[in-house]
Order: sequence, then C-alpha cells, then structure tokens
Amino acid sequence: MIAHTPTALTLPLRTARMTPRVPVVPPTEVSPHFTADGSRELGSVYVAPSPVGAYDAVVRMWVTKADYDAGFDAELYTWVTNWMQAAWPFKTVAYPGRSIDWQTWDALVAAKAVRKSP
Repeated sequence: MIAHTPTALTLPLRTARMTPRVPVVPPTEVSPHFTADGSRELGSVYVAPSPVGAYDAVVRMWVTKADYDAGFDAELYTWVTNWMQAAWPFKTVAYPGRSIDWQTWDALVAAKAVRKSP
C-alpha cells in the first residue's frame, strides 16, 4: 500500500516527465505518470498525429480507477490541455472522449478512411 494518496502529490511532481522531446509530434509521444517516488503508475498521456485533417494532433489519456476516483483525471486533463497550448506548436488538438465525443470522433476517422480507400 502506498503511504500517500495521489491527491497529496503536487501536479508538477506527477507530470515531471511530461515534456515534449521534439518540437513537432513524433508518430506517438507517450508520457507515463508515476507517484513522486516512482513506485506506482497513475496513468499515461499519448500524443499522436491526427488521422482527421481538421486537427493537428490527437491526445488520449487514462488514469487508474483509484486516481480517477481521487480526482486526478480532471486535474491531468486541465494540465495537459494547458501544456499542449504552451509547449506544442499545434493550433487544433483533438481530445476524443473529452472535447469531442467518441461517436463524433469515430465518425470523422471513418469518413477519412472512406475518402482514402480506392
């Protein structure tokens, strides 16, 4: 059992590993998040090129159930959206399941796939 709860950790400590390694998005940028002592993963953030032309990048993220219940999901989403605006060169970023619902996102991706097929 971990002696401290995720909410006791400061966001900068939990997201210390979340720095872009290059000025443009690589095929997939993965940033795991751990407790301050590194003993337990809290969740992860994935940044990738968007398959939908209206967006420059797509960001997906997850947190463990315990950390979701502790409020870390909302805190991480706020931090990531600010981080993407400040540290990455994208004008439009999709956050499926958050800023755009999954049904709409899936339809946009499917429409793009149909346009690409012969």
